Amino acid sequence: MFFLFGWALPLAIFSLFFSRSDFYPLLIAFSTGFAFYILSLSSCKSERLSYRTLLWAGLLLRGVFLFLPPVLSEDVFRFLWDGLLDGNGILPYTVLPRDLERIGLSEADATLGLRLKEEMNSAGFYSVYPPVLQLFFFLAAEGMRSFGSVPIGIGIWKGIVFGFEAATAALVWFRGTEEHRENFLKYWMHPLVLLEGCGSGHPEPILIFFLFLFFFFRFRGKPLLSWIFYSAAILTKLIPLLLLPFLSFRLWQNGRKNRKAILILLISIVPLLLSFLLFGEDFVSSVNKQWEKGIGVYFRLFEFHGGPYYLWKAALAGTWFPYAAGIHLAVLSAISISVISYFRSRKEETLEGTAETWISVLGVYLLFSTTVHPWYLLPLLAGVVFTNSLWPQAAAGIWILSYSTYRNAPYKDDVFFMILEYAVVLTVFFLEKRKLIDPEKVRW
Repeated sequence: MFFLFGWALPLAIFSLFFSRSDFYPLLIAFSTGFAFYILSLSSCKSERLSYRTLLWAGLLLRGVFLFLPPVLSEDVFRFLWDGLLDGNGILPYTVLPRDLERIGLSEADATLGLRLKEEMNSAGFYSVYPPVLQLFFFLAAEGMRSFGSVPIGIGIWKGIVFGFEAATAALVWFRGTEEHRENFLKYWMHPLVLLEGCGSGHPEPILIFFLFLFFFFRFRGKPLLSWIFYSAAILTKLIPLLLLPFLSFRLWQNGRKNRKAILILLISIVPLLLSFLLFGEDFVSSVNKQWEKGIGVYFRLFEFHGGPYYLWKAALAGTWFPYAAGIHLAVLSAISISVISYFRSRKEETLEGTAETWISVLGVYLLFSTTVHPWYLLPLLAGVVFTNSLWPQAAAGIWILSYSTYRNAPYKDDVFFMILEYAVVLTVFFLEKRKLIDPEKVRW
C-alpha cells in the first residue's frame, strides 16, 4: 500500500498548495508519482499487489481528486460557460464570452457568467465542443445555477468525468480479456491520467469510454452498435474522425460482399448530420465564425509544443504568411493518415490491429499538430490497453515537461524541454519499431 500512497499523494499535495506556474514542484510531484506508478505495476506483475487492489486504489484516488482544485487548466470554466448558455437556450457556437453583457441573462446567471469569464482563457473564442459534451456541460451548469456556486458546478462536472472513468474500468473488467485488464492498469494508474482526468476535468475520459465501446462491439458481431458508439465518440470530441479513412476503406472492401456495411455507414452519419441542424439557418455564418474565432484558430494561431510545426514555421519566417505552416502540416497529416489507413485496411482486421491503427493515425496527427497539450495524449495512452505499445507510454510519461511553458508570463515554450520530449518519444518509437526493445519487458 506504500506504493499507492507514493503514487498519488505528491500529486494531491501539488493540487492543494501550488499552481500551474510552479513547474519544478509539479515535476517533482509527477516524477515521484511516476516512479511509484512503475513500482505498483511491477508489484502487480509479481503478484505482490492484486489487480483489484490497484483498480480500487485508482477509483479511490479519483474520488479524492473530485474535491481538489483544477490547478493545471482553466478549461472547466469554459465548459460551465457553454452549459450556462445551453441552459438559457443560447448556442455557445455563436456567442463569445466577452459579449456577456449583450446576451441578456438573468442577474443570477450573469453573475455566474462574469465569474466564469474572468477565470477562462478563451473569452475571445467561440465554443468548439460537440453536442454530446454540451449535454454534460448543461447538466453541470444546471447544478451550478441551482446552488449559485461555480465550485459546485466544477464538482458536478468532475463527478461526470469520474463516472465515465469508472464505467470504462467496469467495461474492461467485464468485456476485456486477461491481457486487456492487465494493460488497462498502464492507463488507469498513470499519473497523467489522474491529473488531467478527474484532476483537471478534461473530457478525454468520456471520449475514451465511447471509443472502448466501439472497439468491443465492433469485434463482437454488433456492427450497428459499434457505429453508434463511434458516432457518439465523434460527437464528444472530433478527434475520432481520424479513424474514418481506415473504417471507410474497410467498409468499401466489405461492401463488395455485404451491402449492409454501406447502409451501416450511412446510418452512423445521421447523428453527425442532425448535429448540424443545431445551427439552423445560420449554418454558413456559424462556419465562418468558427474559422475566424473558433476551431479555425487552432490551425492558425494556437501554438503549444508543436515541434515539427515550429521548425516549418521557422523555415517560412521570410515569407508573407509564416502561420500557413499549420495549414501545410494539416494537409501533410491528412495525406499521411490516408496512406496509413489504406495499407492497414488491407490486412486482416483484429481488435489489436484496429487499436494499433488508432495509435498510428493519432500519433501522426499529434506529430504534425500546432498544439500538443498533455491531456491530448490520454486517448493515445488508452490504445495501449489493446496493443501493449511502448512509445505512447513514453509520450505520456515525458509530456509533463510541456508545463515548463507556464513558468513565465507571457507564456513561452521552453526549447530545451520541447526537444527533450520529442527526442525521448521518437527514440522509443524507433527502438520499438526496430524491435530493439521488447514492450513486454518494460514497465513505464
